Amino acid sequence: MDLRPGKRPQHQEEPDLATPRQVLTVPSAFLNALKDGTRVKLTFHFWSGTTATYYVTKSGTSVTGTTA
Repeated sequence: MDLRPGKRPQHQEEPDLATPRQVLTVPSAFLNALKDGTRVKLTFHFWSGTTATYYVTKSGTSVTGTTA
């Protein structure tokens, strides 16, 4: 998986309009490709046109995230 800046994972979720929820799932292949200790900025683009930015950091087998 190519994680250079500006590259996008080739993954797109189809919305589940019958069951709205506030959970986003990031593919495990993407998380496994992260380097330990590196903070990665994710920007999610929604059908409404809004975006949400989230930062994740991998440490061993754990991944933590924050909005700041």
